[in-house]
Amino acid sequence: FELRKIWGKPSFLLSVCVLLAVNLFLMWYINLPDEGTPPLSAYKAFIEDIASMSESEKTDYIDDLKAKVDGIAFVQTIQGMQNMGNEMGAALAQQEMEANPGLFEQYYDLYQSGDYLIYTDSFAKESALIQELYEENSKVSGYTDYLESVQKNKDSLSGISIFGSTENFSTRNTQKSAKDYDGLENTEIQWQPSRGISAAMENSVTDVLLLLGIFLFVGSLIAEEKEKGLFNITRGTKYGLCVSIWSKLAALLIHCFVITAVMVGGNLVYAELTAGLGNLRVSIESIAPYMESNLQISVLEYIA
Repeated sequence: FELRKIWGKPSFLLSVCVLLAVNLFLMWYINLPDEGTPPLSAYKAFIEDIASMSESEKTDYIDDLKAKVDGIAFVQTIQGMQNMGNEMGAALAQQEMEANPGLFEQYYDLYQSGDYLIYTDSFAKESALIQELYEENSKVSGYTDYLESVQKNKDSLSGISIFGSTENFSTRNTQKSAKDYDGLENTEIQWQPSRGISAAMENSVTDVLLLLGIFLFVGSLIAEEKEKGLFNITRGTKYGLCVSIWSKLAALLIHCFVITAVMVGGNLVYAELTAGLGNLRVSIESIAPYMESNLQISVLEYIA
């Protein structure tokens, strides 16, 4: 009854629709590309390109892209020095070319043709995209080393006298961390870009709007009875207080689940259509921002 009397009001449903529309609009707005920010479509195109690759092929592919953008940046730097039109610029250009023999010649033709733009329409965006993806791949590729470092930290602290006691907080904390990561050595890492998942799940605007949605529901519950003068009646009936209170709390709990599913679900749909979510069955450690997780779950389970 508590749910029906609120969710059955057209004005309340309209308010929820407005919150959802505002959330999607702001998600679109904050992810608009600028001169140095790649568009979300670039991430989706990249995910599609690496979908059938093995992990070694992904690493080779992103390394090759990184080498190209670094080479193009070097050519741009040399040309900038040469365009200074003085002896100092020419000397600096010559010095850089001697320090990196053959690099200018290797990428000059590619720079002239403009074929280095694969996912974006400008070098600044392309470079930012490749740099971001390269760093994510490098982080995830070192997952085994990360697990080893956790165990080494435990062994190192245990060998220091001031940390040798199990009553010491640092020792207990380090030992607990090492224990939490036991059994993760066989975790299968299948790297893919994190932009879509992060944009959908870590949107602070959505968090604020979710709180507004909860306040809206609570306010409607209270205003409904206040406007009809029902407070005095519920206080004087046998089940007016406890049953009414528990019903309202249960209705609020259900509302929290529903509005979260609606808002975050909208984020996920938008992220899939624009940036791509990739394979949701891979382990959560395959996504760079969540690589340090000690949970043996998939991305889909994390979302749930």
